[in-house]
Amino acid sequence: MADALEDALRELTPAVERVPLDDASRMALRATIRPEASQRVLFSGHYDTVFGADHAFQAARLIEDGTRLNGP
Repeated sequence: MADALEDALRELTPAVERVPLDDASRMALRATIRPEASQRVLFSGHYDTVFGADHAFQAARLIEDGTRLNGP
């Protein structure tokens, strides 16, 4: 799955790297776009969820005053 995500990210930017986590078997992907921008956004997630597409866990929702999105 990491290979597929890395390929998809490379369509947005060539600045994609694998970052080792706490041991050599776990890696994160980091893609950087416009690092010089005055405002930046962090998107974070994981790709090991095994719930089906129609499971309730898959639903995203706005929380608090509608300025934050929570979802898988």
